[in-house]
Amino acid sequence: MLTDDWCISLEKPYFYVKYPDKMEFGESWIQNSNNSPNVKITFLDGDHCTTVEGLFKEFNEKFDFPSYFGWNWNALDECLSDLDWLDAHGHIACIRNAEKLLGLYDSDLLIILDILKMNVLEWNKGRSYFSPEKPPMPFNVIFYCSKEHQEEFIKKLQKADIHADVPLQSRS
Repeated sequence: MLTDDWCISLEKPYFYVKYPDKMEFGESWIQNSNNSPNVKITFLDGDHCTTVEGLFKEFNEKFDFPSYFGWNWNALDECLSDLDWLDAHGHIACIRNAEKLLGLYDSDLLIILDILKMNVLEWNKGRSYFSPEKPPMPFNVIFYCSKEHQEEFIKKLQKADIHADVPLQSRS
């Protein structure tokens, strides 16, 4: 369950790969997850991210991007680095069916992983390019991936220089 502090810490790891537990996506899980003070949990579905356009649409809808979102990689990066409109003191992005991201062209997959990595690092270290500066806040990503695709998915993460924690219950 995400109610534990392991996924809202400013300490590494910031990325996790888990085997999906259907209970974690139920209403009771969402209610229990709100025990963390003002941490926004955003559920994204990899089923909608098999194309770049679909990925932009999913992130736009789920993170409630402003109307000026530009529908390109730079705009995605900029919106993820801000998120002030969500009024949260931390973020957890849960991407279920994460193995569907493997359907993107390798270059596009590496771009989205790089954008996630850079934003996670910036949020967790503090964002000094804002005025006033933004203090460190957790922004972590949990990839829910089917067991049969976990190894391939982890290799793609490593290629993007992302080192994810794989909890014991996910390893087989």
